[in-house]
Amino acid sequence: MRRNACIFIFFIASLRLYSLPAGIPDSVRFAMNQSPSDSLRVEILVHHILDEAKAQPAAIDNLIQASVEELQKRKLEKYLPSFYQSLAANFEKAGDYFRAIDLLGQADEAALKHNDPVARSLILNKTGNIYLFLGDFTKALENHFKSLSIKEELNDEKGIAASLSNIGNIYFRLDSFILAHNYYTRSLQIEQKINNPKGIASCYINLGAVFDKLALYDSALFYLKKSIEINSRFDNKADIASSYINIANIYDKLNYPSDSIISYFKKAEDLYSNLGMKSGLAETWLSMGVYYNATFEFARAKEYLLKALDAGRELRSAEIVRRSAKELSDAYAHTRDFEKAYTYFKLYKQAEDRISNDENIKKLTQLEMQHTFDRKQREQEFLRQQERRRQMIRTGFILIALLFVTILALVIYRSYRIKQKDNILLAQQKEEIAAQRDLVMQQRDQIQRQKEEITDSIHYASRIQQAILPPEEIRAQILPEHFILFKPRDIVSGDFYWITRRNGKTVVTAADCTGHGVPGAFMSMLGVSFLNEIVNKEQILHADQILNRLREQVIRSLHQTGREGESKDGMDISLLVVDDASGMLEFAGAYNPCYIVRNGEVTELKADRMPIGIYSEKGNVPFSCQTFQLQKDDSIYLSSDGYEDQFGGPEGKKLKAKAFKDILLKIYTLPASEQLAYLDRFFGEWRNGYDQVDDVLVIGIKII
Repeated sequence: MRRNACIFIFFIASLRLYSLPAGIPDSVRFAMNQSPSDSLRVEILVHHILDEAKAQPAAIDNLIQASVEELQKRKLEKYLPSFYQSLAANFEKAGDYFRAIDLLGQADEAALKHNDPVARSLILNKTGNIYLFLGDFTKALENHFKSLSIKEELNDEKGIAASLSNIGNIYFRLDSFILAHNYYTRSLQIEQKINNPKGIASCYINLGAVFDKLALYDSALFYLKKSIEINSRFDNKADIASSYINIANIYDKLNYPSDSIISYFKKAEDLYSNLGMKSGLAETWLSMGVYYNATFEFARAKEYLLKALDAGRELRSAEIVRRSAKELSDAYAHTRDFEKAYTYFKLYKQAEDRISNDENIKKLTQLEMQHTFDRKQREQEFLRQQERRRQMIRTGFILIALLFVTILALVIYRSYRIKQKDNILLAQQKEEIAAQRDLVMQQRDQIQRQKEEITDSIHYASRIQQAILPPEEIRAQILPEHFILFKPRDIVSGDFYWITRRNGKTVVTAADCTGHGVPGAFMSMLGVSFLNEIVNKEQILHADQILNRLREQVIRSLHQTGREGESKDGMDISLLVVDDASGMLEFAGAYNPCYIVRNGEVTELKADRMPIGIYSEKGNVPFSCQTFQLQKDDSIYLSSDGYEDQFGGPEGKKLKAKAFKDILLKIYTLPASEQLAYLDRFFGEWRNGYDQVDDVLVIGIKII
């Protein structure tokens, strides 16, 4: 029967019916009557409209209205949302985005009328994606937040994950990368929970793009290549192409050979071309144009940028037009064609004005606050209802108690008058005690809520801090045999570690920032950001030079002058650079040393007695650099002072450096995992009930 219905659909789609635009031809009604299902009847109407629109474009509104009336006559109003969505999808594919948005708006009204929240969430999500493509970030976020609210009420985990990713995409386009990362991470956690590999792969692409913008290139490449692995299993060519573009852009920043960069661009272009995805081709051509501009190949740059501009105009993408026009203006300026440079600059400014970020960001912030406020309002209303129920129960019990006391008093009034007075007094005292108890409970609940809100904020900061630290998978690739003991005193830590490999050299850092908790965490995130810029961007690969440059960055960022009474915030650090080919180690340190254990002996590479920060006593004395030739089976240790300074043991004293080195001599021959277990267990036993006094960080590396 379904096959026969499809034949009817094909037949209707091939007719050229010259009836009045507002009517439904008998042949269409006949096909609908013969259809085995209501959903196919809706498809027949959609095909009829699309076919007639080719011959009579001006009649499209009348055709849609006639089709709606036909569905209403047949009591098929519940299919109106899917009817409008099907039409919208076809107009979107044809590049008529504003017609698609209008139809999706009608679909949303129909879904709201028929109380179909599932359909509404899908419609709002699709509308948000179209607005994002058009560069209208405010309307995009408005629709995605509405969709997210509905999915949260439905407890639709897969839908929630998709909405979180879409919201992250908007913040990414607005250069709010930390916010984007937060939404992408929340989405990934849900996708992993429900075991959705396609969703996981999509999150990996998004995280790769974010880490690229944060100059965390190792992490970016790791996630992008993981996404390609997963998408290859499902033959998801569009997402594979997207990963290729991102990898090419990162290779460009890391100064990879031109052939490698172009090969990834070409692979993306071929995939998008085979798929017929004009939007993907536009992004590819734009990225290639940007690359050729940067390499001063302006003829090729113009070729690809003009193709991107034409595609952006065809797609009505203000964002593509803006970026293409900007790069074209630069290309023509470099080739001294100032007339064309000015022409494209004007086009860039026109597009820039249409998608100005400042006002959008204000509106976006308001929308996010509104979403959070609405959610809090729902939670608070629920709590109020619960409290009203509890209050009614309490009041009922009190009334019953009072009634009982009154009846009892009337019965025994004459003979027990004195006792009645005592009972009344007792009841009053109970009421006062109950009121005081309720007040105490309310105050306790309020304090608890405030504590939870503060704790939630700190946990959020912890997630951000964990996100910028090198993931375990990347660490394992760089250092096959190593361990990291990382024990924040509070939820977040002032200690941090950082590991990367660049141009055949491995860089490892253990740092201890001023303070602990939230202030220390802020300093640690600042340190990671600076190290990424110094090593990955500036390509500085000598230990002492890295610390000198890091100190400059910290002093400048914190506006330190060395004046009396000024804050001396900064960090202590141990940093080593190992040449992978020769095994030569370079070490530089600020207060924190490096220990190397070989054949039962500990070699200590001492650090300079000055911090990363302003140090008025010695001014800008350069950090020193020590070298050490590594051998197989050497064990290297970097640490903050948290482990050595911990109070404990039978006498409640500090552990100190000598005892710490004795521990290293005891464990250095063990595998890294067993060393970690021993250090962790010993630390817990040494504390012996004492509070942890500081953040703890120990890094161990075994040369294999």
